[in-house]
Amino acid sequence: MGKNPLASGILKYISPILYSIYYISLNWGTGTHAPETDDYFIQRSSKSMIKARLFTLFILTLTCISNANANAIDDINQVKNGAVDFDKTVTVGQALDYWKSCMSRDWSSFKKNNGATVVEFNCQHHALDYMKEVEKFLSGREKKSPHINIKSLTQTFQFTLNLDGSFQLDNVKVYLRWKDNVVFSNPSPDAEKELKAAYNNRITWDPTMKPTKRNVPYFVKALKEMRAEGLKQMR
Repeated sequence: MGKNPLASGILKYISPILYSIYYISLNWGTGTHAPETDDYFIQRSSKSMIKARLFTLFILTLTCISNANANAIDDINQVKNGAVDFDKTVTVGQALDYWKSCMSRDWSSFKKNNGATVVEFNCQHHALDYMKEVEKFLSGREKKSPHINIKSLTQTFQFTLNLDGSFQLDNVKVYLRWKDNVVFSNPSPDAEKELKAAYNNRITWDPTMKPTKRNVPYFVKALKEMRAEGLKQMR
């Protein structure tokens, strides 16, 4: 099930506040009181009113978050349950959720500045398995090189929703991250080609396609160049 990053972010920061409101609303006025004078009953009535308002605020806040998540799920399902022109035999969700290249996968949605809705699919590839095969051809010194210390390889597919209920693939990007948090990002020049690769269950950096002594130097050189470009992008 997908999640809305905006709603999740709001919930992350206001959860302690919500708990405090809920706790106060339940416990306000339950301690030891002064003798039951007219002033006491007035104070108790005032506290009860505040307690009710706090509890109402708590419920309304939870309702808003729930509605935001419900809308995000509807947006995500619009894409997941849909089909693309080049392959109408399976849904987008079936193709991407069962893509073997993904070690983990996640769906989310967000709004652009112009109000357009974007549904995003994130796939974290099995890159580390491939790197283990590459390292078999490297010396101990080479293995310690910064460009070899890969942390993750993530690919994102962004779909934009249309007002008529349809959608289209907007862009595909690759994010290569190293253990020191240097990131190289690269938009695909042919987004549909990348989506077709997912539909065909092609595995990115497939460890079963064993690297060889001949091609490893070219691969390592490419990693070094991507890291250098990543450092430039971060400036």
